[in-house]
Amino acid sequence: LAASFGVHTFTATPADAAQQTFAALAHASAHRTPVVLEIPYDLGAQECIDKRLQTLLDTSVPMPQPEVIVPGAEEIGSIASLLVDAQRPLLLAGRGAKSAAADVIRLADFLEADVATSAPAKGLFSGTGKFRDLGICGGFASKAAAAEIGQADVVLVIGAGLNPFTLAFGQAFHPAATVIQIDVTEQATCARVDHFLRGSAHATVPALLSALQAKDFLAPARPSPCSEVKDHEKGDALAPDGRLDPRSLMHAINDIIPSQRLVVTDGGHFIGWANTHLDVPAADNMVLLGTTTQSIGLGFSSAVGVAAAAGEEKMTVLVTGDGGGLMALADAESFVRQAHRGVIVVVNDAAYGAEIHQYATKGVSAAPMLIPEVNFARLLSALGARATVIHTLEDLADFRAWVDSQETGTYVLDCRVSREIIAPFMQELMAR
Repeated sequence: LAASFGVHTFTATPADAAQQTFAALAHASAHRTPVVLEIPYDLGAQECIDKRLQTLLDTSVPMPQPEVIVPGAEEIGSIASLLVDAQRPLLLAGRGAKSAAADVIRLADFLEADVATSAPAKGLFSGTGKFRDLGICGGFASKAAAAEIGQADVVLVIGAGLNPFTLAFGQAFHPAATVIQIDVTEQATCARVDHFLRGSAHATVPALLSALQAKDFLAPARPSPCSEVKDHEKGDALAPDGRLDPRSLMHAINDIIPSQRLVVTDGGHFIGWANTHLDVPAADNMVLLGTTTQSIGLGFSSAVGVAAAAGEEKMTVLVTGDGGGLMALADAESFVRQAHRGVIVVVNDAAYGAEIHQYATKGVSAAPMLIPEVNFARLLSALGARATVIHTLEDLADFRAWVDSQETGTYVLDCRVSREIIAPFMQELMAR
C-alpha cells in the first residue's frame, strides 16, 4: 500500500532496529520524502539487540542532508538574460523557496518585480520592498491580482510545482508569457514551463542575482507597489438569507487573532475564505490539508500535530467545515488537550457546501448533501473548550476578550454561515 504511493517502508526487528530507524530518518532527510518505519506488533516488546544502538545513543550522528544542486554559469546567464529583457516580470515562490526566502526577496527588489506565492507559501513576501505583492497565484487570487498576474511577460517560478490550483486550471498566466522554473526535480513539473533550471533554491537564487547585477540592467517603469491589489472583497455583515457572510466573518477573525499564528484548514468550500482572508507570518504557516489530500475530515487530526509544533509561541487556528468536522470528531479532544492556545473555527452551513455548489446546482438532488445544523459549541465545550455560537459579527466580542486576555486553552467559534456566497475558486470549478 505504501509503495503504491511511492513511499518506502523500513521494517525494524530486534537485530536491526537502530539501523533501520537511522536509515528511515536518513532516507526521509536526504530525499525530502515521507517514509514508513514499521514495527511488527509481535516484536514491539522484545529487547533491541542491534549492536549499533549504543553507538547511535552515545554519538551525535548527523543526518544526511539533501543534495545541493547548483546549475552551470551558462544556464544561469541565459535565465538572467530573459529577466533583463522582461517588461513585466513576476516571481512566483513556492514552499521550495522557503530556504532562500531572503535571497528571493532581494531578487524581487532588484528586479522591482511583481511577486506571488503558491497557497502553502503564503507569507513568504511579508514586509515591504520595491516589489509589488500580489498574494496567492491561482484560484485564491483576488480579481485585481489575478488580472495583474495575467499581464506578466516573464514568470520566474522558484520551488513551486505549478499544480492546477496555482495555475487556475491553465488561466493564471498570459498565453504568451515565458515561464521559467527553478526546482530540484529532474525535469519541469508542468507542461506550461518553457525553460527549466535544475537547482536548489538557496544556491541558485544568489547566483542568479549575481549574474543580474553584473549586467547593464535598469528596471523599466512599472505599477507602483500597492498592497491593496491583493485584497479580497470583505463582504457584508450578513448574507441576503440573514446568515453570516463568510467573507466578512473571516476578515473579522483575521483582525482578532494574534499575528503569530499557524493556520490549518480541512477540505471543503470554506477554504476559499480561510486561505484568502487569514494572514500568516511566513511561508509554511498555512497548512492546507484539504487541498493537499483532496479529502475532507482530516482537520482535527492534523491540527493536533500543528498545535504540538506551535508550542507556546504561536496560536493554532483550525478552520473546518461542519461535514469534515463531524467526520474528524475522534481527534477533537486531542486538539483541545494539546493546544496551548488554540482556535477552532467551524464554518457551519448545515451542508456539504462543496457538493451543493458542484452538483446540486447541476440538478443532482441536494437532500443527501444537507446536514442537520449541529451545535458544535455545545459539543466541543463538553471536551473542555470555551465556545460560542456566532450568528452575527457582534457575537465575536467574547472571543476578542478571550484573545486579549492571553488565557490559554481552546476557543470554538461555531459560525452559522450562508450557503449563498460562493467562493471564486468554486465558481471556477462550477464553470468547468
